[in-house]
Amino acid sequence: MQLFGPTGSRNFPTDRNPTRIAVGAFAGVVGGASTTFATYTVPAGRRCTIWSATVNGVVITVLAAGQTSEQIIRVTKPGPILTEQVHDIIQAAAAVGTRVQHDKSTIELAAGDILDVIVSVTAGAGVVQAGGGLSGVEYDA
Repeated sequence: MQLFGPTGSRNFPTDRNPTRIAVGAFAGVVGGASTTFATYTVPAGRRCTIWSATVNGVVITVLAAGQTSEQIIRVTKPGPILTEQVHDIIQAAAAVGTRVQHDKSTIELAAGDILDVIVSVTAGAGVVQAGGGLSGVEYDA
């Protein structure tokens, strides 16, 4: 008989001491501010599969001329090495109701990797209602 994988009841990596990860928030971001809505660092000896990381923003006070808003889902690997998964911009002078929403699925992270969900607004009178979060499972490496 040939066996093509491990035998037993814990054959898949996500079965190895799994922990559910869910982090997120929602708030207004004013001109000149940056808000990290979710951050997660994979502990030593663990790995993580992020099933969904999302970031969104909607202009609730008109952005001034030259004022922009950035929506970022960023992974930082030890080194540090930055790998942006999503980076979008609400353009200057955007009208009320202008929306941006992004979802990145299946991000594989190793020990020491950091995932951040960030929204920033450059200086000016405009305000962006924003939010973001992440959801996944952490398991033994």
